[in-house]
Amino acid sequence: MVEVKNRSCWDEQLTLVKLLIESDNDATLVELCEQLEQKTQVKISRSTMGRVTQKLNLTRKKKHCTQAKNIQNEYKN
Repeated sequence: MVEVKNRSCWDEQLTLVKLLIESDNDATLVELCEQLEQKTQVKISRSTMGRVTQKLNLTRKKKHCTQAKNIQNEYKN
């Protein structure tokens, strides 16, 4: 296990991950890892990113823009 030496640095990275998810909710964990690496020069694995999102209680599920169609089965005579 990696020990974080600078807690404020870790807190900044958590905040950045939260902002990345809010700005691009459809991004995959791999894409979030790449975005974090571009911004901080810190590379983390997909599984670590998954744990980070769980720690932040953030969901990355896609939002459905359209409502489900209400189809009624009616028989016309």
